[in-house]
Amino acid sequence: MKTINLYLILFMLVTLFSCNNNDKGYKTTKLDKELLQNSDSLVVDTILNSDNLPRAQTFFYINDSVVLIQNRKFENQSFLEFYNIHNNKIIKKLFKNGNGHDEMLSIVVNLENNRLLARDFIRNNYTIVNIDSLLTDSAYKSPFVFNGYLGISSLSLYKNEILAVNPYTFSCKEQNIEQDCGSKIVKLPALNKLCNSDHEYNTLNVAAQGEIVANDNEKIICYADFAQPYINIYNDKLELVKRYEGPDELSVEYAITDQKEVLYKKRIPYAYLKSCYNDKYFYLCYMGAYWESDVTVTMDNFPCYIFKFNWDGDFVKSYKSDRWIYALSCNPQYSGKDILYATINNANGIPTLVKLYEK
Repeated sequence: MKTINLYLILFMLVTLFSCNNNDKGYKTTKLDKELLQNSDSLVVDTILNSDNLPRAQTFFYINDSVVLIQNRKFENQSFLEFYNIHNNKIIKKLFKNGNGHDEMLSIVVNLENNRLLARDFIRNNYTIVNIDSLLTDSAYKSPFVFNGYLGISSLSLYKNEILAVNPYTFSCKEQNIEQDCGSKIVKLPALNKLCNSDHEYNTLNVAAQGEIVANDNEKIICYADFAQPYINIYNDKLELVKRYEGPDELSVEYAITDQKEVLYKKRIPYAYLKSCYNDKYFYLCYMGAYWESDVTVTMDNFPCYIFKFNWDGDFVKSYKSDRWIYALSCNPQYSGKDILYATINNANGIPTLVKLYEK
């Protein structure tokens, strides 16, 4: 009986994770669709909703007392607010909507444990906020850095540098496009150079988005693609060492203009959209579905899975969420079990911060 069980376990492992090495020096692992079917459920507790916070769009966990609120764009209102969930008071406001000093016209936020990367893609600048300093020092200021051109590429912090998605490395076998402009993750100066160079195809609208997960204390960096179900694992020299493909195959149709700009046709594929990490693991939100441009549907109707990986780049397990996750965060220190904080829309369509944890 023990022998039968051993063979069964080996068969399941081979089915769920089939691996092969290639001549490029990295291993490719296929994730099987059974992984989704076998996903564990999570307990959901409501922490905070936006009933009394009408501008709130997404929430990020800072600690057991403080939540970061990202607000919708309103005239003369702040994009970001630090909120005490125990006394329901706003502790700090950042980045009023405007074109003046310490103001922003748009905002994209990356929460990197104790650091906050906020960028304005309209004004092409960014700032890095030390959250502990901000909350304890009333005189603390985080200077804006003008970058020249940030584009729409996803960004992330790694040690003292900013990493970006390379929007010009792109492949589409069906339309015979193979544009190799280097690693899918580049440092910010390299992004500037790429954006100021000529390329055969303009792929900004289809290849600039994805999740970069980088922990200062680790030597691997994860890139999970927005539109295609693949994950690249790089070392700290940005050399590809491991790749995951699947669990779905998403076919994509592109339109190519006379100026060779590549655009999505009728439907847009969604693979990986949100992420967070702690000192032991990182987590990726996965959809594996399409958004149809002529169908009225909200993200809440889509499936959502959370894939868990360790800092060796190994897949650990999958969770299933009943609601689509608009933002994901967690405590920087792993507590011994998975505890995540997510922004979802509740049954009434109201943005809500929930705690997700293992049963």
